[in-house]
Amino acid sequence: MKFSFVNLDLDLYEATLAAINFVLPRLEQNAIILMDDFNFINQTGVSKAVKDSNLSLDKTIQTSSGQLIYFNTN
Repeated sequence: MKFSFVNLDLDLYEATLAAINFVLPRLEQNAIILMDDFNFINQTGVSKAVKDSNLSLDKTIQTSSGQLIYFNTN
C-alpha cells in the first residue's frame, strides 16, 4: 500500500508518532502529509512526535493556522 496524500489530525504524541512511522516508508514520490495542530501552544504532542520521528523538517512548511505540511521529495 502506498500513499500520495495523508491527513493526520491526532493531537496526541503516541498516536501521531505511530502514524508518522507507519506512513513514512509507504509514501509515494512527491507525496504530502498534512498534520494538524503542530503549532498550537496547548497541543505539544504533535510537534514533539514530529521532532522524535524520522521526518525531515527541511521538507516542511508551517502554516499560520497551525498545520505542518511535509513534502516527500526523496
